[in-house]
Amino acid sequence: MVDLKVLQAAGYDPEKMRKLFLPEGGEAARTEDIRRLIDLVSSRTREGVNRNLRNARWFWAIDQACDVTQYQISNTLAKGLIGRAKMDRAEIMSTVQEWGLSSMLTPEIDPETKRAKVDSLGRPVMKLDLPIFSAIHIPLCPQYLEVRWATLVDNRDQSPFFKYQPLVYSREGHLKAQLLTSRMERMTMDMGYRADFRQEVLMMLKYGVVFAFAREPYYREVHLREIVNEAGEKVYDPQVVREGVRYDFPHPSRAFVDLSHRLSTLNTDTGVSYAGYWDIYRFGDIIENKRYWLTDEERKEGKSMGSMSWIESQAWDMYAKLYPCSMQMPTEIFGKSTQRSELDRTTEAFRYTYNQRDNGVVRSNVYMKINPKDYGLFDYNGPVWFCFTMANDRTPLLVEPYCYTPVRVDQFNADQGLWRNPSMVNVILPFQDQLGNIMSQYLLTVRRNLINLIWYNKDAVHHSVIDKLESLGKELYTDINFMPISFREMSYEPTAGEPQNLFRPVQFSFTPTQEMVTAMMTLLDMVERAIGFTAQEVGSVASHVQTAEEVKTIRGYQNSRVVLTDAFIDSSMQAWKDQIYSAFMVYGDDIVMAEVADMNQISPEDLERLGFEVEVSPDRRAGVIGPKSSLTMSAFASDREGTRRSDDSQLATGLMQFAQTLFSVPEVVQAMGIDGIIDMFNTVSSFAGLPPEARIKAPSKEKLAEQAQLAAMAGAGGQPGQPGQPGQPAPGGGQPDVMGQLQEAMAQMHGQEMERMGQELKTQVIDPMQQAIKDTQGMAVQSSQRVQMLEEVLKAILARIPPGMAPQLPMTSA
Repeated sequence: MVDLKVLQAAGYDPEKMRKLFLPEGGEAARTEDIRRLIDLVSSRTREGVNRNLRNARWFWAIDQACDVTQYQISNTLAKGLIGRAKMDRAEIMSTVQEWGLSSMLTPEIDPETKRAKVDSLGRPVMKLDLPIFSAIHIPLCPQYLEVRWATLVDNRDQSPFFKYQPLVYSREGHLKAQLLTSRMERMTMDMGYRADFRQEVLMMLKYGVVFAFAREPYYREVHLREIVNEAGEKVYDPQVVREGVRYDFPHPSRAFVDLSHRLSTLNTDTGVSYAGYWDIYRFGDIIENKRYWLTDEERKEGKSMGSMSWIESQAWDMYAKLYPCSMQMPTEIFGKSTQRSELDRTTEAFRYTYNQRDNGVVRSNVYMKINPKDYGLFDYNGPVWFCFTMANDRTPLLVEPYCYTPVRVDQFNADQGLWRNPSMVNVILPFQDQLGNIMSQYLLTVRRNLINLIWYNKDAVHHSVIDKLESLGKELYTDINFMPISFREMSYEPTAGEPQNLFRPVQFSFTPTQEMVTAMMTLLDMVERAIGFTAQEVGSVASHVQTAEEVKTIRGYQNSRVVLTDAFIDSSMQAWKDQIYSAFMVYGDDIVMAEVADMNQISPEDLERLGFEVEVSPDRRAGVIGPKSSLTMSAFASDREGTRRSDDSQLATGLMQFAQTLFSVPEVVQAMGIDGIIDMFNTVSSFAGLPPEARIKAPSKEKLAEQAQLAAMAGAGGQPGQPGQPGQPAPGGGQPDVMGQLQEAMAQMHGQEMERMGQELKTQVIDPMQQAIKDTQGMAVQSSQRVQMLEEVLKAILARIPPGMAPQLPMTSA
């Protein structure tokens, strides 16, 4: 994190930055350092865009595999057209053209002449060819993708979404982390981070990699609020209603990155030095953006945006076929790629593309980490991230620094040595294609087995009878049909015989289909094992009766695959937490307004010591207002996410056991003193979530001195059962020993709570370890030893605790 105030003190100013890149004398007036910097940005943009164009077919195939559910609607539309009310020929043809069903219209053929039939006006008679069975595209990729997507999102659909925890636990650090968690939860709701996370996980599973780019350094929405000032006048005070970082998730075919380092280094800011994304924008959208460095005259005249000759025309032709664009590109550069195809969006969107304002412009955002002093930007000698918004190849629209790493990456089980890793869809795609082929062949085989061929005696049955039978359609089954036949002529026809012998059905050889069904089931089993799905997870029935041990083994294998994917997501989540924390501390409003759900977990005194004001409502919800500088922390335990997120109650259990051990040793109690004991008790209470009434207030120095004197007088005997022992009265009716009374009071106050936490310790620690012993055979011995060691440690601790204070912990030997 770079301090913005330090950059400003070093000479950074947005207006000065503009004059460096767009001097009054034009491009010729730029300094040598600025020209060198623009050449570097332009070179990296060209390389990244052209690489995207050449490799766009990989991601296009993934899109096609996931969009198969949208390609099989023709038959449904045709059936809907048949079921409509009576329509004349013009209406039918118009509807067929509008619905995109022209390919299903075929000319009707006269069986006698073998030619297309025509109506009275000489127009061909068309019929709707609606096959009984059609080619099937199994949506295997989107269905399995959704199952794993739901699992990963459900693991992190927690509240709060981001939980900040100090790297080293302390009461002050814990308090700061709670306030930050509350503040970032408000930012999560305002900026829609949960929806961003769902989209990010989906793209990660779908394409194998997704980049999250900060849209601007910081977003802030300010509204005016009417208040009454000290003079009693009504004035309008600006109030920040929402602020945070907004993100763009570009399609991977339009994103590029520094390949000289592993992509994982982007989340830690230890390697990758540049990344960017691009897209085609209207020229009018560019000049209307008020943030860009364009004067009013340039906006009216239409400033030139540079050349586009650096784009490889052959690569663009292929890209335009995969992702057709609705905007007109310069014909001298792209040639035939500007011609409209049947997939051109222009026909659908009806956009004007012959006006200069609607011509296409390649706008790219290139994020680079550079030393501003090396290029004469301002006098700061250190690495700083910058965002260069460029039009086409060399026209800077906006250049601004970012005080945090503005880019992070999410990968799917990635090999960091590869520049393009397979995604989950790539793994399933071969199975989807093969399953579709087998299903289509299965339906063709079934259709072939249903061939209905009947021979008839043409010497006895006139062809007009056959024509009438063929034209009856469904009336052949629903009505009574009469056909003329001369039994007298049949009696003279030697080849006719009886009427029932005039027709003879033909039975062709039957082709079995069971092998195809078996092949489809085998493919499904293979893909579920390859991805790590269980039969129960995908809603199917196992191929055989599974034992309890087999179910556990399969579930453990599936969980290990999910945990592997979780590890990559955790890396991105850690970078995300650091990103919004750094952005908030640099650009956020100086006054922090957080909401603490329950004051049971927060001490008002501790908050006030950090400089925060507390407002408590009747329902114990507290509004906290204070300076954001009080929330500065050196490091976070940010990798404790997902299933590894720690629980404060578990930490309180450990602290409680530790406190029990300390309080059982009189020498340690004497060394800690009253302040140390009270501080320990209050710390445990804070993490355990005990009510504020359970907090102990430290006595005054005068009271401590008086109690110490009484304790010294009462402790002269020093023998068990004599005055001076814990809980025994002092000689002459003096006050009992303070330490002994404190121990007894704590034993009474913590008895039930410690027993509950001891039960939680067994449930959350010992039982899962014992379950792991049964589930994983390879780790059985090691896990068993760990459980035994844990039990021995707990027993040793409990043995040192006096009987009046020891909680009853149910132990179960491994």
